[in-house]
Amino acid sequence: MLDGSDLKSVRKNAGISQTDMAKKLDCDRRTIINYEQGVCEPKASQLFRWLSVCKIDLKPLAAQLQGMKNSILILFTIAYFTPDIMMSSYVAILGLFLAFGIFRKSSSITFTAVVLLLTSLLEYTSFQFIVNFLARLENKTVWHSSSIFLSQSLLSFFALIIFINQKRIIKCTFLHSWKHSYSYSLVLTMTFAYFTALTAAAAIEFILNRQYAFKNFNFIYTYYESLVYFGWAVVIATLITMTRENLKPNK
Repeated sequence: MLDGSDLKSVRKNAGISQTDMAKKLDCDRRTIINYEQGVCEPKASQLFRWLSVCKIDLKPLAAQLQGMKNSILILFTIAYFTPDIMMSSYVAILGLFLAFGIFRKSSSITFTAVVLLLTSLLEYTSFQFIVNFLARLENKTVWHSSSIFLSQSLLSFFALIIFINQKRIIKCTFLHSWKHSYSYSLVLTMTFAYFTALTAAAAIEFILNRQYAFKNFNFIYTYYESLVYFGWAVVIATLITMTRENLKPNK
């Protein structure tokens, strides 16, 4: 695995500035600095694009992917669906469900969309804040870096508590007079229990890997994005089901 100094060396050898690299990767310059300083590591999609921009021969990697059943889909995803795009798409979809819930006066859909939107935006904001803070921190430790995952875990746990108390919260707001259904509360509660466990496990795995050199403990960190996307897919599928149920005529 390439570390920050390797990425910096590859970029400099290609004659590409940090600003230009940021434009190529659809991110800001601070993210590039964080990658090169080892504050955080680029995911597979960003690493692939980094090497492509620097004109590194990717034929060996392509040869390995060629034998995979879904290689075309994987390459398409790596090239185009960056984490920022996925996050923006997810938030946009949640916004549509929120608008639908308000239009249909569905307390369950509106409540779910609001909680999901706020949680997602808070997670993104906290992530950016911590990353920028760590970039300015001179004596960084593995415990500082793991705070990124721990903050995500706390926010997911907060959302979990909210969903557990969904009925009580709705009864205390104007939403109680709208049409409501709690049929899918358990699914959403379990989904955020999954997010909480996932981010907490990622933090533990990160500490074991970096602090205690347990190199075999890297499954969650390696596939973290995919595991998060799986949770998002469950959330969206649940909201779609709730929407279809809401559109059914009352008997």
